[in-house]
Amino acid sequence: MIPEVNQPRRLEAHRAAVNGVAFSPDGRWLASGGDDEVIRLWDVSNGREVRRLEGHRDYVRSVAFSPDGRWLASGGDDKVVRLWDARNGGEIRRLEGHTDYVLSVAFSPDGQWLASGSDDKTVRLWDAREGLRVQLPEGPQAAVNGVAFAPDGQWLASGCNDGTVWLWRVNRDQVVTSGPFQGAVASVRIIAQPPPSWARRGGKT
Repeated sequence: MIPEVNQPRRLEAHRAAVNGVAFSPDGRWLASGGDDEVIRLWDVSNGREVRRLEGHRDYVRSVAFSPDGRWLASGGDDKVVRLWDARNGGEIRRLEGHTDYVLSVAFSPDGQWLASGSDDKTVRLWDAREGLRVQLPEGPQAAVNGVAFAPDGQWLASGCNDGTVWLWRVNRDQVVTSGPFQGAVASVRIIAQPPPSWARRGGKT
């Protein structure tokens, strides 16, 4: 069945390119972040801007809601990951450690973990509630354009500029596999688990 698609609604307020968008889990809100260094929250029902989140000092590259919709994460060219209270727009905490642009952020399905990928060739895993960084073994060797958790939260994936995808088994904190692909990987998403049979520690069989 082909879905019925209505005329699109145009949301205007950003003063420069928009780099990242994300819906809240209940679909009521839409977050957008862009080159104007601002994150905007929109009411999906009427297309009105309801909140501005300001704090980044450079382009905002990525935004993501926590699974319960209470928090919003963002990353940008100021090398900082920020956590916001989506209900009132207040900044909860700053997660610092990346040494180059933060290109992607993603929450685990239970909201405990937040992953960030950066132009500094690293994936960082954070305890979202405490703001503490969890050490991951070395993995990517190129800019990390996208990060994603599996639906069960046990796997973390990243896609990189050198055409590799890296998988971590989060509950074991180890690199499980990396796969070579043709060209840069711009984004990743895990849609089913367990991973396919070729996922073995250290590579592809």
